[in-house]
Amino acid sequence: MMLDQYTKSMRRRRRSEATIRTRLFYLKKFDAFLGPRELVQATTDDMYDYLDSNPKWSPATKQSIVSSIRVFYAWAFKRGYVQSDESEEFWAAKVHQGTQRMASEDAIRRALDRSTDAEKAMILLGAECGLRVSEIASLHLSNRHEDFLTIVGKGNKQRTVHMSDELATVLTMIENTTMRFGNYFPGQSGKKPMHPTSIWRHITKVLESNPHSLRHRAGTVAYRKGGRDIRLAQTMLGHASPVTTAVYVHMEDDDLRRASTATRVAA
Repeated sequence: MMLDQYTKSMRRRRRSEATIRTRLFYLKKFDAFLGPRELVQATTDDMYDYLDSNPKWSPATKQSIVSSIRVFYAWAFKRGYVQSDESEEFWAAKVHQGTQRMASEDAIRRALDRSTDAEKAMILLGAECGLRVSEIASLHLSNRHEDFLTIVGKGNKQRTVHMSDELATVLTMIENTTMRFGNYFPGQSGKKPMHPTSIWRHITKVLESNPHSLRHRAGTVAYRKGGRDIRLAQTMLGHASPVTTAVYVHMEDDDLRRASTATRVAA
């Protein structure tokens, strides 16, 4: 059993028995929350749904849950139990902003109005190109090819996304001003990119909601305005399966009206 192997691994690394008990407790609770699905099938959204499932949990408890899940999936990815680390985008409870799943157009416009050039680029990369926070953080000049970006995502899988004129313009401004060693978002030393956690905080500050909601917006709009082609949205988001992409495609009242019209029994 995978959790047995994980337990042995923690003991080999001299983790305290209290730490082991805590991590296993929350992992088993998460496993039960998933129902018939296994831990290896969990998505980032499952993790957030679990975190939101008990409103009585304190920030400290949520912090412990996030830590337990992230450490476990990092281990599972390294050992080959999962093809990608879905917990990479699962951040600490102190910056988690609730259950919002898709950023609204008004919220994005307000955020852009009060953003620096770097923050504008971060927001547009998430909202228009569907980049993960970790992918935004690692963006390098070598990834840019005219108005296209080559992105290396989870599982070292490569995909290409197209940039709007607005995004291309702001990236060019960064290239001419704050770029260091080819990094669009340099860390303190400049030689290495900014840590994903810092990207998360920058976006959260101006967007006032979970940055992952930008990726949901990108997937949904790509599907609706791209001929309702789930494969197109899947390719843009870099998902291995269209089943995962379907979680990112949000339904609105108009979608439900079209479904009702399509299934109406003729008089």
